[in-house]
Formats: sequence, C-alpha cells, structure tokens
Amino acid sequence: MSDTNEVAKANVPVPQEIAESNLAAMDIPISYIPSLKITYKTSKHFEEGKAKLGDFFLNEQSLGSEIEVTALGYRYQAMAMDKVTKEFQETLILAESKTPFRQRTEYIQFVKENERKCNIIDGIDILLYLPKQNLFGVLFAKKKLQAGGLAILKVASKGNIAKIKTIPKEWKTFAWYILDVVPTAQAVQVEDTEEKLEIYNSQTDDGTFAEETETSGRQR
Repeated sequence: MSDTNEVAKANVPVPQEIAESNLAAMDIPISYIPSLKITYKTSKHFEEGKAKLGDFFLNEQSLGSEIEVTALGYRYQAMAMDKVTKEFQETLILAESKTPFRQRTEYIQFVKENERKCNIIDGIDILLYLPKQNLFGVLFAKKKLQAGGLAILKVASKGNIAKIKTIPKEWKTFAWYILDVVPTAQAVQVEDTEEKLEIYNSQTDDGTFAEETETSGRQR
C-alpha cells in the first residue's frame, strides 16, 4: 500500500453509511465471517483437491474463478508475519480516517514493534456479499489485489453489483492473481446488513490469509 489513503486517492465515492461505520475491532466477537480466498498452488484446499487454481474459495467450497459481489464495508488492516515460520504474530485494524493509513501513529508503532522479526503485510479489508450464493465473506485486498478491491468499492458506491474474475499473472518464478472487475446493472439488495457489519467489526483475522500472502517464489 502506498503512503496515501488509497480509497480517497482512487476517488472512490464510498456510501456515507459505509464511510462512517465504526470498522475498528470491538472486544468480543459475536460470530465470524470467513475469508474469501483465491486458490494458489500452496493453498491447502488446492492440495486437497477442493478447488482449481484461481478459484474463489469460501465456506469450504469452491465458487469458481468468477463471482458477483458487492461491498458492505471496508477497513485497513496490517499483519505481521514471522519471517521464519510464516505464521502471523500480530494484526492491526483501523477504520477510515483523514490521516493516511501508513502515516497514522498506530501503524507506525505497529511496524516499529514487528519489522525486525516479521514481514509487514497491509491492505484493504473488505466485507463482501455474494448475492447468488447468499454468502458473506471478507476479502483482504493486498498487493496486486488492491486495485481490484478499490474497483469493487467504487461499483458498490453506486449501488450496483460487481462481477469479478481472477486473472493469472507470472513473472520469472513468481505467480499471482489480479482481479478483473466489471460493474453490472443489478441493484444491491442485502438483508441483515447491520448485523453482518456488527459481526465484521468485532472480528480480527484468524490467520487464514497466510496461504495468500507467501512470497516464496510461487505466488505474490
């Protein structure tokens, strides 16, 4: 992520109710909304034959490489991943602010405390609704996925559903995915939005993003 507020920089007119939502973590989780993953060669569910490369994976099921979504909320997230074990040690979640994410005191302190032993991975954490499956999931739009995440937010700000598809990319020994985002004419109709936002606000990452953030030379 760059040193500026990415949502503002991209001129994404996020709906007022989303922008003003308290997206910082609460103390006690009510339930849990699972992460929406993209399938890589190193993904456990790929090794178990549950999904093909590039498939979206949610609730222990493959959804294929193309789905329809809308964003209900977003927040900024940074995670500290141990350089040796590749396990997540700490997570920082912050709501929208006038001060760019990387310039905020909490982020600077988080990096200072963890950068010696850990790689810092940051991005935009987006709560998504999948209308066809009637499912909710959280997409961590980091690195090459960030542009797609911003595009999803922009479509959602206009009250529409976005059709997203994974596009494979390669460079030397690295392989990763980007998101192709196409707006549709479908209007968003979501029930229990406030309840899902409350659950989303209350949770922190459970470490399942580890499969999507390795830089071992096979993914990026």
